[in-house]
Amino acid sequence: METALISVIVPVYNVAQYLEKSIASIQEQTYQNLEIILVDDGATDESGRLCDSIAEQDDRVSVLHKQNEGLSQARNDGMKQAHGDYLIFIDSDDYIHHEMLNTLYNQIVEKNADVSICGVMNVYSNSETPQCSDINMDFVCDKEGFLKEYLIGEKIPGSICNKLLKKSIADKLEFPVGKIYEDAFYHYDLINHADKYAVSTKPYYYYFH
Repeated sequence: METALISVIVPVYNVAQYLEKSIASIQEQTYQNLEIILVDDGATDESGRLCDSIAEQDDRVSVLHKQNEGLSQARNDGMKQAHGDYLIFIDSDDYIHHEMLNTLYNQIVEKNADVSICGVMNVYSNSETPQCSDINMDFVCDKEGFLKEYLIGEKIPGSICNKLLKKSIADKLEFPVGKIYEDAFYHYDLINHADKYAVSTKPYYYYFH
């Protein structure tokens, strides 16, 4: 089956010790038709130079260097550079399972959904705990069902980073600049545009605390 292009947007700010592991987990996906956009948000450590080094070795990777304006604006600026049919945001101190993007893509196509979602693994210095106690659930929900499960936060965790979006929908949205919990604002805007959500609770997004 011909595969669509997925744009992966990674905001980067002073995460030199985590960055290579994070980007490698994206590069090593079984789903390979990717463009990986690293947004250097005015980093003052080695992060910007690491981004350039990674891009030199993988032609799927591009780097946008910009002045520091915060996570929301970095994501918004990265989205403007995206050419994919689908789009996902990954934080640069986290990492992902090698099957995550393949799973999300197959879900969104097979279920004819607007958004595809996987579970989150909470990673601590000496332990890992899945957000959902049942990691083998698969279901589809509408706006109301999505909002309910999002507010509960177990089957649909609150991060935007475990969600693959149709680019046509992402184009209508922006992260709010200057607000904390920017993901929450984004999700509440998302339900105005996305009708169908495909969900797997497999904990494929590794959220490093």
